[in-house]
Amino acid sequence: MSLPAGSIGRKLGFKVFLASWPVLAAILAWPGGIRGILLFGLSLSGAAAAGAAAWLVSRLLVERPLAVLVRSCSVSGGSGADPAVRTPDELGELAGAIARMRSALSESLEESREANDRLAGVLETMVEQVVAADSSGNILYLNPAAEALFGVKMEGSAGLPFNSVIRQVGITDLFFRALRSGGALTESVRIHVPEERSFEARVSPFRGGTGAVLVLHDLSRIERLEKVRREFVANVSHELRTPLTSIRGFAETLLAGALSDAANNREFVETIRDQADGLAALVDGILDLSAVESGRTPVAPEDIRLKELAAEVLSRLGPSAEARSVSLSNLVPGSFPPVRSDPSQLRRVLANLVENAVKFNRKGGAVSVEAASSPEGPVVTVRDTGIGIEETDIPRIFERFYRVDRDRSRGTGGAGLGLAIVKHLVENLGGSIDVRSRPGEGSAFTVRLPPSDSPSKIVK
Repeated sequence: MSLPAGSIGRKLGFKVFLASWPVLAAILAWPGGIRGILLFGLSLSGAAAAGAAAWLVSRLLVERPLAVLVRSCSVSGGSGADPAVRTPDELGELAGAIARMRSALSESLEESREANDRLAGVLETMVEQVVAADSSGNILYLNPAAEALFGVKMEGSAGLPFNSVIRQVGITDLFFRALRSGGALTESVRIHVPEERSFEARVSPFRGGTGAVLVLHDLSRIERLEKVRREFVANVSHELRTPLTSIRGFAETLLAGALSDAANNREFVETIRDQADGLAALVDGILDLSAVESGRTPVAPEDIRLKELAAEVLSRLGPSAEARSVSLSNLVPGSFPPVRSDPSQLRRVLANLVENAVKFNRKGGAVSVEAASSPEGPVVTVRDTGIGIEETDIPRIFERFYRVDRDRSRGTGGAGLGLAIVKHLVENLGGSIDVRSRPGEGSAFTVRLPPSDSPSKIVK
């Protein structure tokens, strides 16, 4: 719609002319001298009246409605009010058009804000690292995961060059290659932050070539799980091969005629039985470890007297300790407050630790069970005077099938699963375990349990 220039002024001028015509006609009928004076005065007053009328028209019919329209065009401060112009002329039509445009624009801006809020929420909760940069390679956005990985903050990185913020040659090279080519690129990269980690990096340019976005997917955990799986299969195969070879060899010997050898046949059968028992223990250990790792071992918390629980465990392992000339001591104070935990799982943890302390001890050595209170919760320690553990082996002793002394472990019937089961049981109880040891001086395994008044972990 176009607004004719001066249309309002012409309409008002025409109305004034019609209203003043009778006065003008009367003056024209008077004598010449008086008529001239009157016409001159009338012209002066007419000029003043015309100026006043023009000012009034401009003020009431143009400036004020236009000011209202200008204010109504602002949408930055909220929805605002509709233009207060209700005239039936072109200004009224313009006001209505602006009101409709303003309403549509406000709705569009609100939808855009909501979409941006949703996008920001998604990016902030992503575990993948997201980095966006413009076509010049200047940083536009870093999500919290990227900030944590690269040790930077969005506030101080926005606008900086990509390679000055992401100081990883492989990622930087991939990003700019994708930016130049205009097509998405995906590669595996290794990052040192500070330890080496493996990522799948994908760079996707924006439409129109205005920049690109980098997304990193961490493959380190998958690689670790794959490594554990390979090691598990290899270890199980190795552990099964030895007893199966022994069983098969003695069975073939018996079938070859040793059944009638009264001096040796019983020994052969007993060896087969012992190897079969070892296989059964290995399978049971694998199943137990699998159950604990998968969360299929529920916690049934009760109030436990540690003094009594330790006495029960030491009593059951007394014959084994006596056979190896190892003394057992229960140093848990009788007044030690009850511990809120699962008795069967805690009993198994203590039994395994004491059994290992007896097996890997020296003749005349000692094993003790101790307890103490701490602000973080009760602490139980199994201490021995055994052969100790090398410092390089300590970080790995809780791994499956890892044995410090493989030859001695086989001689004592160990498969390297006991401490792995202990670690997972302790974590299942909501606690933690650590070890301090020196070769030739013995070891101390410390189990830290959660406070008795904290919520127990229940695994379904």
